[in-house]
Amino acid sequence: YVSNSYSRTSSVTIRSGSITANNATDNGGGVYLDGNVYSSMTGGSITRNTGMSYGGGILAMPQGYPKKDVTLNIQGGEISNNEVTGGSGGGIAMFYETSHLKMSGGEIKDNSASTGSGYGGGIILYTVTGAENVVISGGTISGNKAWRGGGVALFAGSKATMSGGSVMKNQSVGFLGNGGGFFLGGTLNLTG
Repeated sequence: YVSNSYSRTSSVTIRSGSITANNATDNGGGVYLDGNVYSSMTGGSITRNTGMSYGGGILAMPQGYPKKDVTLNIQGGEISNNEVTGGSGGGIAMFYETSHLKMSGGEIKDNSASTGSGYGGGIILYTVTGAENVVISGGTISGNKAWRGGGVALFAGSKATMSGGSVMKNQSVGFLGNGGGFFLGGTLNLTG
């Protein structure tokens, strides 16, 4: 759990090693980022973690008023085989307009959200509404599954730009499941 409600910014860098086989009875099975946090991942792994509601691997949910910034910059490494048993965002769950995701490398693979009601097996974005908040320019999002948005779910007006990388072999599963690669309840700008 990484939090900083003050004006200073906390910083977390993952270059190697692993965050593995952790369990949260609610949110953020592997890592929970909550406010004024800059996190960078260039190597290592976040794998086989479990959360109940949001973010099997990583949850970014800015807190406070006004909400503080949370930035996740993925350049390498892997976020894999994480699970949310009763909610959304098997690999990553991001909330609110002050969250930022930059992905230029690495893998988000084989994660799962609840197959009966979960969104975003790989990633869910919920009200992440800034036009430049989410930019995917490289890396791979593959083999993830959820009820809606096996790979990525944009929900409640969220916005994302994808200029590179790949979203492949993800699955939408369960009764009335939709969007194997993407579930769009927001705006996806494909430029590459």
